[in-house]
Amino acid sequence: MKTNNFFLLFVIFLVGCNDDNAQVSQSDFETNLAKWEELDTSDYYFTQTISCFCTEEYLLPKEVRVVDGTIVSINGESYNPEVHYDFRTINDFFDFIEGKANSNTSSFGVSYDEQYGFPTRIALDHVEQIADDEITYTLSDFKY
Repeated sequence: MKTNNFFLLFVIFLVGCNDDNAQVSQSDFETNLAKWEELDTSDYYFTQTISCFCTEEYLLPKEVRVVDGTIVSINGESYNPEVHYDFRTINDFFDFIEGKANSNTSSFGVSYDEQYGFPTRIALDHVEQIADDEITYTLSDFKY
């Protein structure tokens, strides 16, 4: 009887580890990337908020302005990647999502804007057993 129970648990474990969830995520990614590409804009701005175990300044919402597909300012200040790190264009966020989806992160979730397809929330936990390594990016107030 114990052998049958063990076998049943093993089968349930294998079924739970199939790639169906990855396929759904890939499908969502492709559907929303297509929406974003259909919008066909390279000039826009949005508010980026980061949630993590970080400094208060890092956590404050910041307006990201993109012109010709390149970040030009953060909160009205000329963009400098040495000062303004961890900011991306929406195209770069799609690349980021694709890279993280193919990595060994413990937990990874993405929500998308229904109309334009850009990611509105990207949450990841690199290692489940490590406290305070989680990070969430929230994109809001999108205008083009």
